[in-house]
Amino acid sequence: MAKMLLCTNYSPRALQAMPFPALAQVKADGVRCMIHVAADGVTLWSRGEGGHTYRGLDALCAVLSTLAPGWYDGELLFGPARRQGSNGLAQQALRGTLTPEAAATARVVLWDYLDAEAYDAGESPLVYTERLELLEELVAIVDDPRVQVVAGTVAPTRARALSYYRAQRRRGEEGIVVKDPNGLWRVPNGVSYRSPQQVKEVG
Repeated sequence: MAKMLLCTNYSPRALQAMPFPALAQVKADGVRCMIHVAADGVTLWSRGEGGHTYRGLDALCAVLSTLAPGWYDGELLFGPARRQGSNGLAQQALRGTLTPEAAATARVVLWDYLDAEAYDAGESPLVYTERLELLEELVAIVDDPRVQVVAGTVAPTRARALSYYRAQRRRGEEGIVVKDPNGLWRVPNGVSYRSPQQVKEVG
């Protein structure tokens, strides 16, 4: 099972503890996906227990293989469909029953990057804005619409973050994730960790 930095679910107290200005990023209606790019291939890990991987995504993996080696955190989506469609097709990918037609619509939205050394150590020395900038540089080299960096904005206040959340809900998105720009990636003891430096607000 891949190590993941998980979000704290929204509550007024959780958002109050977030330092501002903060980053507010769009939460699309996809499924969590931790992508390992290595010399011997690409593996897409699900969030579920037991170390399950998404299969039948050869075309997407071919594009992802052109990224620099390391671990990419994000979400897997299929076509223009919202969460119900993505979830159903993701389950088929986990079972290995995804049709080629559905697989052709697969894409990823990425929000974090770790090199192998940081991932194996369970801790990165880079703050989130540094990791995000590095991710943007790596994805720009690939230049393929099936691999995108998460959209977002700088929210100077909690009120602006909540306003951005409402705007994304009107656009049909699931919600937003508010992140501490100076947040660190730390997953102690090799176990996925729910960080107070990332607060998820969804409808």
